[in-house]
Amino acid sequence: MPFIVATAIAKRRFTLADLDDDCLVDPELLELASKVSCQNDPNPTFPKYFHGEVIIQTKDGRTLRKREDINRGADERPLSVSDVEAKFRDNVSLVAGTDVADRVLNAVMSLPTTKNSRDFVEALTTK
Repeated sequence: MPFIVATAIAKRRFTLADLDDDCLVDPELLELASKVSCQNDPNPTFPKYFHGEVIIQTKDGRTLRKREDINRGADERPLSVSDVEAKFRDNVSLVAGTDVADRVLNAVMSLPTTKNSRDFVEALTTK
C-alpha cells in the first residue's frame, strides 16, 4: 500500500502501468513510499464501500487531508462510460496492445446491435 499511495501522490494517478519493473525500483517513489504509514479504519464500511483517507504532513507543518467515504464506482458514485472505456483501454493495452484493446472494446460496445454471436466472436479473434 505505501508504494501505491506514494505513486498516486507523486504522479497524481495510479494505474497498472505504475507496477512495471522501472516504477517498482524508482528511487524517488521508494523514498516517498518509506514515509507512508497505513492504519486500519476502526469503523469500516467494507464491503459496501471501499472508503479511505489520506493525511499528508508537509515539511512546512501543514496537514492536508482528503477523505472519500463513497468510492468511485459505487452505486452512489458510478463511473461514466468514458471512464470505464479509458480504464479498459489502459489495462488491456498493457498486455495486448492498443489495437487489440480498441477492437475488443468496440466489439463489446456494439453488442446491443450485433445481429449474431459470430460477428462478435470474429471481432474478438481477428488479428
